[in-house]
Amino acid sequence: SAGREFIGPRFSPDGKRIAVVVVRSNGDRGDAWIFDLAARTLSRLTFDSTVQHPEWTPDGRRLLYAVTDSQQAVVAADADFSGHRDVLIGRSPASPLEAAMTPDGRSLVYRLFGQGLSRDIWIRRLDSAGSDHPLVATPFDERAIALSPRGQLAYVSNETGRDEVYVRTLVANGGRWQISDAGGTEPRWDRSGTVLYYRTADSLIAAHLAPGAPRVLRREALFPTRPYSTDLFAADYDVSPDGRQFVFIRRPDTGRGQQSFLYVLLNAVAAQ
Repeated sequence: SAGREFIGPRFSPDGKRIAVVVVRSNGDRGDAWIFDLAARTLSRLTFDSTVQHPEWTPDGRRLLYAVTDSQQAVVAADADFSGHRDVLIGRSPASPLEAAMTPDGRSLVYRLFGQGLSRDIWIRRLDSAGSDHPLVATPFDERAIALSPRGQLAYVSNETGRDEVYVRTLVANGGRWQISDAGGTEPRWDRSGTVLYYRTADSLIAAHLAPGAPRVLRREALFPTRPYSTDLFAADYDVSPDGRQFVFIRRPDTGRGQQSFLYVLLNAVAAQ
């Protein structure tokens, strides 16, 4: 890992690979790479150095990411290193940023940013041009989207005056529940969709939710996360599908641009 800086690690749906952005010098974007956990190989997927915020498609065959050059698009690239990729959302009229695909593979949930917009969350059916409509659009900032296997959206909003984690359905004007109770950022789901992880100022929290409406049953502080990198717009860590491994990015005390690591905590959480 010497000499490389990483952002946005993501476990594949089968838990065997980790996608991550290797950042170019003095920037917050770079190229998508894939780390094979069994082979211990890190292979480059893209070559244009404009990638941010990778997310796997539910079938694990493709990697979604935001292109942040003059094009401003959400792209899906085949994860077999064939070089094939498709633009799923272009810039019209605002900039699409982080995106996640719904479990059925039919829709994209993404964050939109542009003139007259705050950081709002929208949804688009992939088989229907012009189907875009807002899911969460307020005068406040909504960001850090994460979709559960049950098709529920977790995100962060600052509407109370500080960042808190919320969950809502994907239906316009659907129900919404606040999950964090003393500040929270960077939500990520486990495979069951009944545990939502998020970060406070110094800890990783596991919120155990009721299977139907995501009412919080209990919150559990797992371990301190101060040594690890954070991100306002998308979680800078991930949890494996089985909930037993976490990948974080640990930065040196000397700051960015030196050396960073993919840091996996094995068996960090006992079986629930």
